[in-house]
Amino acid sequence: MGPLEHLDVTASELGELVQGAVWQRWVAAEPALAALASLFDLRQLRGPEADQLLGALVRLAAKDGWDDELAARAVARQLAGEAIAIAIELRDLGPDVDQVVLASLWMEIRCFPWRNRTRAYATSLRRTTKRSALQHLRYTPAERTRLVLKPPEDFSERSLIGMPSLPDGATAAQSRAELTEYLEWCVGAGWITGRDAALTLELVAAGWQTADRGTLRLKRGVCSMHAVEVVAQRRGVCAKTIVRERDRVLSQLREAAGHYFREVA
Repeated sequence: MGPLEHLDVTASELGELVQGAVWQRWVAAEPALAALASLFDLRQLRGPEADQLLGALVRLAAKDGWDDELAARAVARQLAGEAIAIAIELRDLGPDVDQVVLASLWMEIRCFPWRNRTRAYATSLRRTTKRSALQHLRYTPAERTRLVLKPPEDFSERSLIGMPSLPDGATAAQSRAELTEYLEWCVGAGWITGRDAALTLELVAAGWQTADRGTLRLKRGVCSMHAVEVVAQRRGVCAKTIVRERDRVLSQLREAAGHYFREVA
């Protein structure tokens, strides 16, 4: 299995989805694509011509471009070889390398700085995807799973004003209480700030509320890629900014966990 096996659409299914009206819309937005009859034709090309046509898809896919998620899938499929190569390089860093590589690739596609970069799209995406994946995988699996955040049904009004709550239940209520208690302790002990705690709560809630509507079948909760995009859009920032802040906060929470259990548990 490779990274693209976790994408929610196969290459043939994607080809069918972009036929007709979708392809016409893409060509209208990016006339260079008129040189192709389908996405299959792009996969047969190599060199500068292929790179420029890939750039057209990247602009369609970028959140601050045409914000087209089908185009993002097309870019990911076009870079399947690069994603596999990255996964092979990082294979020893954990059991979920394929998922991490795909999530990193997706984020880099959606946040690609297409206004400043006008060539070497594949090379740029490969480099930034590997860097993002390494940043996530730099902790050992044990460290990354030490803290488990269960799905809460809602949180404090202060943190989640205007956000719908999940169905009530004993497990959700207990999870909410445990998570809130731990975050409050971390804030009080100086491990994180109140803003860090609010971000964590917002990501967890968004991840579980959108778990069945996300574009990628990845992790739920605070690690949901769909949740990152939801929170980034809500806050008016790039998704990569939210990812960096999330990873920093989770690092602090993981480090604080041992101290918390010794002091409280």
